[in-house]
Amino acid sequence: MVSVNALNSKLRARLVRILTEATGMDARTCENALAEAAGNTRVALVSLLGEVPAARATTLLEETDGGVREALQRLRSA
Repeated sequence: MVSVNALNSKLRARLVRILTEATGMDARTCENALAEAAGNTRVALVSLLGEVPAARATTLLEETDGGVREALQRLRSA
């Protein structure tokens, strides 16, 4: 479900719940991250867990062929 993009309000709400469960952060923070990530759940997740802007998260995901775990490992090793 992480690879799904938020296209409507019902799906967006589901993705916010997934992000809150995955990160332990509040819904408002997750909503903001999802909005900053233009609805891209992977970007929002890396942004939240890695504490980086969506643009940096996007770059990391491109470098790792979309691998969230790999993107976060790159952040931690930097």
